[in-house]
Amino acid sequence: MTLLIQRLGIIVRDASSTILRQQAWVTISKRVMQKLPSARYSLFEDSSFQAHYGLVIREASYRSITLVDTLLSTGPILLGLIGLAGTLFFICTLMVKGLLVIAIPAAVIEQRFSTRLKQLTARFPGLRGAAASVQVIGLGLALVAAGHSSTDANSRCRIWLCSSQEPLSCLG
Repeated sequence: MTLLIQRLGIIVRDASSTILRQQAWVTISKRVMQKLPSARYSLFEDSSFQAHYGLVIREASYRSITLVDTLLSTGPILLGLIGLAGTLFFICTLMVKGLLVIAIPAAVIEQRFSTRLKQLTARFPGLRGAAASVQVIGLGLALVAAGHSSTDANSRCRIWLCSSQEPLSCLG
């Protein structure tokens, strides 16, 4: 959509630019022609006057057209910007609606889950504390078992080494 609006703006700019160039050239040429009868005839024989006259005819219309072209080139940019803003507004509206479609059921589910969790917590008041205690006790037992098994493994290694026949291999 934005690209279509921008293309239409470029077509309008090019058409109006061509028309304005032609009108500017005609207007400037008419003004110069209106001033020429007041010029002395001897000036037309001077080559520097003819060069200056040709330069005025060429450059005067070109400079005014450059200004008009610059002003007209902002039109498609402005139309593209407006189209982009409209597209983003449309997409943003759709995204907000989609977010609401997802968020409302999620909030209802969360509310039900929270209510059920509160009911379970009220039904078993010491459940959280008991679960935390079981975890702490389990971690403590695991650490004690790990420490005990490592010292037990060292003593087994020493017994095996000392039971061999070589007296130097005994560590202890």
